[in-house]
Amino acid sequence: EHPVSLLPGDRLLMFTDGMWAVESPEKKTFGERSFLKKLTRLSAESDTGPAFLSGVHQVLEDHRRDQPLPDDVTLVLVERRIS
Repeated sequence: EHPVSLLPGDRLLMFTDGMWAVESPEKKTFGERSFLKKLTRLSAESDTGPAFLSGVHQVLEDHRRDQPLPDDVTLVLVERRIS
């Protein structure tokens, strides 16, 4: 256990390894490194949590193009809002 302090505007993202196991029709997995690069880019481009999650969903859908999911795909975002 490690306590985490979130400052206003910070985001904490938790996800399962199924996120990068998503396969394209050519059977190419998304890959951990590629997935993390996409997350970094999307986080910088998204000014809200919902916009960020929508972007992640679109990236995965664009990659898998209706292929079945080979594993569980879970993503949880905690965002401390600026008040």
